[in-house]
Parts: sequence; C-alpha cells; structure tokens
Amino acid sequence: MGREAHASIAAERRAGVYGHFDLINQPIADASGNAIRVPHRVDLRTGAPQAGTYLQEAIPDAVSFKRGLILEDKPLGRPIAKDRQEIIRAIRGYEASQGELPTRIAIPRYDPASEKWGQSTKFTLGKYLGSALQNSDLPSPAAAIVPGKQVGS
Repeated sequence: MGREAHASIAAERRAGVYGHFDLINQPIADASGNAIRVPHRVDLRTGAPQAGTYLQEAIPDAVSFKRGLILEDKPLGRPIAKDRQEIIRAIRGYEASQGELPTRIAIPRYDPASEKWGQSTKFTLGKYLGSALQNSDLPSPAAAIVPGKQVGS
C-alpha cells in the first residue's frame, strides 16, 4: 500500500499540485549532474560512516532547493527515529549539492490502509537537531549532520 501512496503523491507533485519541487524521487546531484553518493549508515554519535558501510545515492521523496526543504513521506504512526539514517543521507546529499544545509525537513504522513494523507511533521533543521544538542544522553543524528559537532561537547 505504501508504494501506491508514494506513487500517487509523486505524480501530484510532478503536476505541481503542491508547488514546485526541484527533485521528486530522484537522486540529489552535483553541478555536473552526477548523483551524489553518501554513506548508507553513520555512527549517530560521531557522524563517521559505520565500519563496512557502503555508499549510496541520496533519494528523498521531494526537494525544493529554493525553499531549503526536504520531504520524506512516511506512514502514520511510524516513529521518526526509525528513519534517521535515511534523513541523514538526504541532508548530507543536499549539503554536498548546494554547499549549505537545508533549513527545513517535512515528513508528510499517510494512512497505508486508506491511502489518505494526514498531517505532516515539520522541523527546522535546528529543531530536528536541537534536542540532541541539548541532551547528550540522546543518541541522535546531530553529529552525523553537523561536521565536527560532537553530541554533548
């Protein structure tokens, strides 16, 4: 069911129903058009690639470079913590492409049973990282996104 919901919303985004997006289910690319490859998994405390991890393309559900926005569609009720690595890949790909971090992350939610879309969870990048930077006991993507920033340091 999730694939159908993703395909439906991607078609609507391509048609401009929700405004302009630079990328929709496409790899983030560099200035030459080459897909940017990022580590599949990183250590959430240090930001270093995990031992033995491979590189893969960063392919968010939608990106607007003008708005500094990355969208990642997820089912209702799915904890954001389950998708931290995927979101980190999108953020790192965006940064490699644009030379700056995105300003916002949005996670539109859909009901897999009905294919209806619910509310989006929206974050500024600072808010997404904020709790991790304030509480060193939380495993978080902060160090994985902000180069040189160690959680709790």
